[in-house]
Amino acid sequence: MQFANPIWLWALSGLAIPIGIHLLSRKEGKVIYIGSLRHLDESNTKQFRALKLNEVLLLVIRCILIIVTVLLLAGLQVLNIPAASSKWLVIEPGIQKDARLNSLTDSLTAAGYETHFMAFDFPVREDTTAVNTANYWPLIEQLKAKVIQDIVVISHSHLKDFTGERIPVPPTLKWITVDAKPGQSIVLAQRYTSDSATVRLAKSDGSQMRYTYQQTAITPEQRTVTAEGATAQLGSTDTLHVIIAYDKAFQFDANIVTASLKAIRKIPAAPIAIHITPAENFKYTSADWLVWLSEKKMTYKDACHKITYKNNAASTDILLQEGPQSPFQQWLLTSRLTIDIALQHHLTTRLASVMLNNPETIAIATKADKRILPEEFLSASSEKYTPVLKRAAVTTPLDKYLIILLAFMVLTERLLAYHRNQ
Repeated sequence: MQFANPIWLWALSGLAIPIGIHLLSRKEGKVIYIGSLRHLDESNTKQFRALKLNEVLLLVIRCILIIVTVLLLAGLQVLNIPAASSKWLVIEPGIQKDARLNSLTDSLTAAGYETHFMAFDFPVREDTTAVNTANYWPLIEQLKAKVIQDIVVISHSHLKDFTGERIPVPPTLKWITVDAKPGQSIVLAQRYTSDSATVRLAKSDGSQMRYTYQQTAITPEQRTVTAEGATAQLGSTDTLHVIIAYDKAFQFDANIVTASLKAIRKIPAAPIAIHITPAENFKYTSADWLVWLSEKKMTYKDACHKITYKNNAASTDILLQEGPQSPFQQWLLTSRLTIDIALQHHLTTRLASVMLNNPETIAIATKADKRILPEEFLSASSEKYTPVLKRAAVTTPLDKYLIILLAFMVLTERLLAYHRNQ
């Protein structure tokens, strides 16, 4: 049991009041009816010779009445701790088809483990046919909140599925990682000339992911390309047109941006056409990106992606996105450029990630990522951990029962006091 407002327990000292009253009160004498007072003499009342409790039953009822009132004010609650129930075997969707796990899962099932999928609300095998794995950390948090004696998790532990703040793993959870087979995928395939294509290949295993570029011979009619067992649709190579408009004071900044773009276009399948012009002579021609290096406000509003200079000393990022991502991106260059600043903030890499951003390519690369989180991050935390049973305890207020008891005791006390003339 516990109390919501334990300070009210001091009111139990009020029990001294009815006890004192019953100690000092005298029992009512018998009434004798006589016809005349002529032969009766007046006498003094006898003093108390000893303290004696009178009306003990009524005293007990009144004390109980005070105790119930105090418990009601103190907020008496019952702490319900459910008993630890079943043992769980939590499997990542799709991993149950791995023949290497048959003996392990069979032995755990025979030992009384219930099979659940690693997904929201942990559905059982019989209730689902296709479930997508969610982010691991929130699922671990959900497992910590459940009252389960033992949990065994079997997962690929892909690094890409651990996003957000790390959650301490409870000691009741045992995490088993199954290495995925190394694989490769074509992230990007573009026709370079009529008889050749540039292929960007992603290779990944449990410890690393790397990208390679290959030149592959094709025919003019060919629509797909194959490299190291992976096949992808051929796309066209589109040149990215970038206009750099600058004031005289930003001549050096423009040179650094130009050098970064020239470094980017050395990447296969990333042709970039750079057009440099003074801001005062700027006239728009068809472009994908406009880089505006000037203190003057840019008045050009036609449709294209833009990077404009706007000093922001509080920003730690050299490029800061402004406004919605679609249909056209708006980015801010937050600092004047020097060689040191460009190197420190990885300007070339940031420009490449902004200008060459392709959601479809990113999705393919993410799917191909087979890297796993090291086991030490998934072992029980060495930090002080509150047991699962204590975390899962539920308190139940007893107010309604105390109110009923209080009403009953008040009625009983009044009836008994009336009957005994107290």
